[in-house]
Amino acid sequence: SAAPAPASALSDSTASAQRGASESGGADAPCAPILGRLHLCGQPAFVHPDGRRTPIDNKDALLLAFLAIEGPTPRSRLASFIWPDVDHERARSSLRQRLFRLRRALGLDLLRDGEVTALRADVPTDLDRPDAAAEVTLSPLLGGFEWKGNGEAGPWLASRRLQHEDTQLDWLAQRCSEYEAAGQLVAALREAQRMIAARPTYEHAHRRL
Repeated sequence: SAAPAPASALSDSTASAQRGASESGGADAPCAPILGRLHLCGQPAFVHPDGRRTPIDNKDALLLAFLAIEGPTPRSRLASFIWPDVDHERARSSLRQRLFRLRRALGLDLLRDGEVTALRADVPTDLDRPDAAAEVTLSPLLGGFEWKGNGEAGPWLASRRLQHEDTQLDWLAQRCSEYEAAGQLVAALREAQRMIAARPTYEHAHRRL
């Protein structure tokens, strides 16, 4: 069984929720309920509060990953990102249709209203730093999906996938240090072995073995 997470680790998502409460109405303001969690590492899916898991099409997941990583974006930019070879109006129409189908499949809209859109703040993703009690996933961004079309989507995905892998390994190295500081050496060794399995040349892992 997994060793308990060190008490010193603080969840980024908890800190973010506290900041959001403070900004929206003071420290005593209630946090907005979480409507589910968007999984973009490995097989893309939306996990509902009751545990139901709805798979997400790879092209839809690419749009959502772009928003999760790049932040607020004009809808016209999203359309040209996915459909670079068609005219502006057809691309916008295709975007509206995809977002409508996604909203119908999930039972909610993951995007904010407006021409400049973004992911809703009450839908966290697994691209965020995991809570102290949660395992650091090493699943790649959008799993094994590879973009076959033209335009910038393919290079963008390859670049962001590598960047997120670097981030995941950094999180795992920090978790390893926390286990060592807490005297949980077996757990620290296990996490170091996971780092080496993911990237055999990763320096931080070899220093711990």
